[in-house]
Amino acid sequence: MKLFNHKLSILSILLVLLMITETTLAQKKRNRGRKGNKGSDQCHQKEVVKCFDKLHAFNKEDEPTSILATSQGLNRICKTIKDDTMRCVKTYFKKCGTPLHREISDLVMDMVVHRVSRFCDNSQQKSRFLKHSPCFHSKVLRTTEFKKSCNTPFLSVVGKIDLHHLKADDAHESLCCGFNTWYDCTSSSIKNQCQSEGVRVFREFHNSTLGPITDIFCPADVFPSSSSSCKKIHNNSKAKSGSKPPENMISKMIVNLAPFLIDTKN
Repeated sequence: MKLFNHKLSILSILLVLLMITETTLAQKKRNRGRKGNKGSDQCHQKEVVKCFDKLHAFNKEDEPTSILATSQGLNRICKTIKDDTMRCVKTYFKKCGTPLHREISDLVMDMVVHRVSRFCDNSQQKSRFLKHSPCFHSKVLRTTEFKKSCNTPFLSVVGKIDLHHLKADDAHESLCCGFNTWYDCTSSSIKNQCQSEGVRVFREFHNSTLGPITDIFCPADVFPSSSSSCKKIHNNSKAKSGSKPPENMISKMIVNLAPFLIDTKN
């Protein structure tokens, strides 16, 4: 089985966000000068952000990553991604997107649903995951050290991406650098605390729940976390001691999409 070689999760978000931005701008142009158009707000970015509300609700748990440690929690994640979030996003693009936006969004959403279904409908796979997930939660994801060493650097890099002024290639590099560094940091932490089998199961879960395309956009050999350019990006994005990472729409969407992996609570 090919595990986590497809690390698309975060880049698929960027792709969808860029389409959302384009769709919103196009909608604004169409509605410019039209007063009293009640439908003009239906394609605002905030409408698609609402699609992530049920996922974001996991972040209201005392310890969001604890959801991974129980069968009930895992079933909640599966249902929310398949039946709520992806369906809502597809409806948004069907209503507001151009034909190209609809085609791309359908492709991305169908890939995610396929991967999620393949994991969530496999009882043996879920049982194998639940043997290790309590370790992920208690010894890694919930810890202050992990949040400081893995989550904060990632969110700091992403939070400083300026989609309005930064060149597309630079934004792409920053996002991929942030993601691949987070992935390496997380895998290393889980391997240290939950052994090699724990890492394998975690990668399988991440690939299954968040999508199969990252390998296309963020291949590790093209955007290695150990590269000098990646280290420079991180150095330029370091948050001041004790301060929260900067936020933008991308960083908020990442947290909303995966609160069961990226816990921002202190």
